Order: sequence, then structure tokens, then C-alpha cells
Amino acid sequence: KGNVGHRLEVARDHMEQIKIDMEEFRSRFEDADLLETITDMEKQQQSYQAALSVTGKVSELSILNYI
Repeated sequence: KGNVGHRLEVARDHMEQIKIDMEEFRSRFEDADLLETITDMEKQQQSYQAALSVTGKVSELSILNYI
């Protein structure tokens, strides 16, 4: 085959793997339950907001609060 043939074979195999990965991605996207996805995103956003709130309150504390 030679060097060029080998590189073409490697490139073809790589493209096949990309095709498989893209088909799996599309399948996950198309099969996603939209309501469940939105609900999960809202839960994550609420958790993030709560973490930000706690972080803000903790950063307001100083050593003087404990004296």
C-alpha cells in the first residue's frame, strides 16, 4: 500500500468514527424528552443560584462577625 495508502486508510477510519459519533449525538438529541430536559435544566439553574447566594453571604462575613 505504501505510506500514502496507509494515511488514506487511517483518514477513512477516522471519518467513519466521526460519522458514528455524529449519529449517536443526533440520536441522543432527537430522542431527548424535552420536558424532562427543561426540568433538569431548571433544577440545575436553581442549584447554581442557591450556591451563588451562599457564596455571596459567606464572602460578606469577616473575622469581626465571630468576635
